Amino acid sequence: MVLLQNEGGLLPLQQDLKKVAVIGPLADSMAATEGRGWSSAISLRPVTVLAGIRARLPDAAVTYAPGPEIRRDIPSWFESLMAGETRKPAQTPEDAEVAFQLAMDSARAADQIVMVLGETDLMAGEAASRACLDLPGRQEELLKAVAALGKPVVLVLLNGRPLSINWAAEHIPAILEAWEPGSEGGHAVADILFGAVNPGGKLPVSFPRKGSHAPLYYARNLTHSPEGSRMYNPRYWDGLPTPLYPFGFGLSYTTFAFANLRVSAAQVKVGDAVTVSVDVTNTAQWPETKWPSSTSISVGAAIRARCAN
Repeated sequence: MVLLQNEGGLLPLQQDLKKVAVIGPLADSMAATEGRGWSSAISLRPVTVLAGIRARLPDAAVTYAPGPEIRRDIPSWFESLMAGETRKPAQTPEDAEVAFQLAMDSARAADQIVMVLGETDLMAGEAASRACLDLPGRQEELLKAVAALGKPVVLVLLNGRPLSINWAAEHIPAILEAWEPGSEGGHAVADILFGAVNPGGKLPVSFPRKGSHAPLYYARNLTHSPEGSRMYNPRYWDGLPTPLYPFGFGLSYTTFAFANLRVSAAQVKVGDAVTVSVDVTNTAQWPETKWPSSTSISVGAAIRARCAN
């Protein structure tokens, strides 16, 4: 899992929370949690995010509201291959509005809100390309309405591909990308949300600002001229060409300070070796950190250690 955002240190959440609202169409979805792929049915009973949070907070009032349902506009032919799978009739606009308002009622009564949004298991994978990478259905509308209440909101994403979450990245303080976390996914998400585990994942892909930005290569120049040059011109005139979250991005609860940068030589010739070292100090307040408080390590040694693992 990848921690995309944690403004103000909202995460990890406190264990003494009394009123928590878990909201979203995927919050209690076993299929979206496990990610069925080619399997014809859910073989186990996966732990959903809702179940994981309730297990973590046995004495709290944890309410749940799915909000309006989400579904593919064009059905997947995989649905006909799933044993016992029947495509349910679409939710009526009236029923969707009732579900929307019930979610808002749940949010208003809570002290902490966890939104679980993204894509269902059948929205990603083979035969599941999308023209747009925005959150499907009315999910972003619900997210905006809940955020407008002024209460602390954590966004957990369940999805099989990068999504365009520009509004959320600007307005939601804490965002955890959980992908399709598997059978014990709900417990794993709760472990991270409440600080039992430090999120250490890094993005294996770039998150584009819009679906039209794809393909978005992390190792290629995205403009006609290098950025900073006199002739620099961005790829698009109506928006930035850079990704919302770049390849390799990922935060953690641990913070570091870097000082005393040292280089073994002021000048080097082509082919010569140079040693770079720096003092790294762990400045985190997170109580579960297992790193030493201070150490000195060369960049080369850090790279070698990283590659060895």
